[in-house]
Amino acid sequence: MQGSKQISKLNSWYLKDKVQPAIVAGIATVIALLIAGTFVVYRQWRSNPALGLLDDAGEPLILIDKATVSLDLTKEWKELDEKQRKEVKASKGVLSGTFVTRKLHPDAKFGHRLGTTSRFQPEWRSATHVIQAKKDDRKCSPEVQHSYMLYFDISKEPIDSPFDLLYEIDFWNAHNGEKGDWHAFYVAHPTKQLTIKVSFPPNKPYKSYEVKSVDGLDCNAKPVPHENPNVQEGIDEKTGVKTIAWIVDSPKLHWIYRIEWKW
Repeated sequence: MQGSKQISKLNSWYLKDKVQPAIVAGIATVIALLIAGTFVVYRQWRSNPALGLLDDAGEPLILIDKATVSLDLTKEWKELDEKQRKEVKASKGVLSGTFVTRKLHPDAKFGHRLGTTSRFQPEWRSATHVIQAKKDDRKCSPEVQHSYMLYFDISKEPIDSPFDLLYEIDFWNAHNGEKGDWHAFYVAHPTKQLTIKVSFPPNKPYKSYEVKSVDGLDCNAKPVPHENPNVQEGIDEKTGVKTIAWIVDSPKLHWIYRIEWKW
């Protein structure tokens, strides 16, 4: 298989948490581990994307050691009614993403799926990599007005060596539901640990919340409460800003992890 010998190794967490349980469960994918020095060869790695060997588009594999996505509603976010939300850009929430990433193939791509319920298109930027955006038609929710795949140019990054990938996305007039709202993240690549964080406006903190998950490839599936979540609530003593941080170890590939709250 072309390019497979350039894979030097898989992280031990990935072999332990992803590959071994799949074999025990009897998943019919043949994985031949041929140890010759430091490289690993896979057979039939396209046959079961659920293992995380390739993403659903068939792109070469990358791994994420740590992903942190933080939605900040503390600075330029404003409470708007339904009419105001449709008129002009008046409220902004900023999503910051920080990823400790490694690629295992020279042609690997890093993709981030982006959607918003606002009629205004989001704006994105990265301090580390060039972004190419493509319209994404795979939106299941009627609430979503704009959907994109953001592809980051990681062609100059070394093979199997950790690097930081950073981005920010401005969401205009979003997260402004009358009774509550939500924020979600789609796991596009095998990930060791995911943290989803929301920082709330000092004058409009959350009253209650739920964390849910759902298969992102099944448009008929509904988010359900996540069992035994590791959620950390916080409050800044100086500003009064309240935060929710949900830490997910080894999140499922192609699943959506979602924080819902009531004001």
